[in-house]
Amino acid sequence: MISQSVGGAELHTITLANGLDKTRFRVSVIYLKNELDGTDVVQGLSKDVLVSCANVRRKIDIKALRTLCRFVNRESVDILVCTNEFALLYGWLTLKFSRSRVALAEVFHTTELRTWKAKLQMAFYRRFFYAADLVVFVCEKQRAYWQSKQLSLRSSSVIHNGIDVARFRNDFTSDDVFSLRAQFEFSSSDFVIGICASLRPEKAHLDLLDALALLKRQGHVLKCMIIGDGPERKKIERAIDARGLRGDVAVTGFLPDVRKYVAACDVMVLVSRYIETFSLSALEAMALRKPIIMSEVGGAAEQVSHGHNGQLFPAGDIEALARSILEVQMANADGKMGVNARASVVDRFSLDKMLMKYDQTLLALARRNKEWCP
Repeated sequence: MISQSVGGAELHTITLANGLDKTRFRVSVIYLKNELDGTDVVQGLSKDVLVSCANVRRKIDIKALRTLCRFVNRESVDILVCTNEFALLYGWLTLKFSRSRVALAEVFHTTELRTWKAKLQMAFYRRFFYAADLVVFVCEKQRAYWQSKQLSLRSSSVIHNGIDVARFRNDFTSDDVFSLRAQFEFSSSDFVIGICASLRPEKAHLDLLDALALLKRQGHVLKCMIIGDGPERKKIERAIDARGLRGDVAVTGFLPDVRKYVAACDVMVLVSRYIETFSLSALEAMALRKPIIMSEVGGAAEQVSHGHNGQLFPAGDIEALARSILEVQMANADGKMGVNARASVVDRFSLDKMLMKYDQTLLALARRNKEWCP
C-alpha cells in the first residue's frame, strides 16, 4: 500500500512489487490517492501485479476504508506492507475495521523531520508504528536515529536499498564520453566533477559551487556538470556567474536517462546538508565506477568507505569538500577507486540482494503471524 503518486519511496515499492518471487508471493499494490490517475503507478508495475486505487479524498475516508477492507478479505491478504506514515495509518485502520488476521508491516524511508508540521504529524503517527508487526528501515543510521527519538517498535529490521547493477554498468566508450563532454566545451583531459540531484535547497548545490570557486582561486583547473533540474535552477545559474565559474560549470536540465552523463564525469558528489536516508543516486554513480564524495549525513557512512571507494566530509564544510575533491582526483588517477566503488555496490547493494532479503523477511513474518493467530 502506497500513499500517493510516484516519489522515491513509491518507486521503491514498485521495484519491490515487481521483484518479489512470484512463486512465493501473490502481489497486489493499492495506491491511496488518485493523483495523476495513477498512471505512473500502473505503468511502472509488471502485468503479474494486481493494482487498484482506494480513492482516498480526505484524511479519514470511510468509503475508502470500506474499499480496502473488501480488498483485504476478498484477496485473502496475509501481509499488508505500507510505505511511510499515511499508508501505515490506513493499513492499521483497514485491519481494525476488517477484523482480519493479517500481519502489518511498514517500510519507513523518513529520517529527519525539518518542519514543525512534520514533527506534529509524526507525534500522531507514533502509535501506529508500535501497532505494526514489523518496521523495515533502509539503513542502520536511520534505525539508530529513531531509536534515539524513542520510537517504540515491536520488531524492526534493516534492508538497504538496492539497484540494478546490470542496468547501471559503465559500458560507454571514450568516444561516447568525449563527444558528450564536447557539448559543454569540456575537453577529454579536464577533471569533471558531477552532481546528480534535483535542484532544490536541501541538496546544497551552492556548497559545491563555493568549493569550486575556492579551488579556482588556488589555481586548480576543474570542471563541473550539474545533472538535473528543479526550482533552484535560476538561483544556481546566477551563483555560477557570481562566483566566476561560467564556462567551468554546466547545468544539463532534466534528463530521462542520466547514465551517460554520469559516465562522462570523473567523480560524483552529493553535498546535502540535511539527512538523506540512503541515497540511490550515490549507489547508481558507484555502480557506474565513479568514486563518490558525500556529506556525512544519513546512511552515507554505510555506502562510502572513506579513501577506498570515495570520501566523506562534514556537511557544510566547504574547505573539507574542496580537499576531498583534490584527494579523489589524485587517488583515482588509475581508476582503482572507481573499480572499488562498483565492487562495493555489487557486493552489498544490488537489487537482487535487496529482493532476497525482503523475500526472507516477509516470509518469516507470514509464518510468525500464522503462529500468533489462533
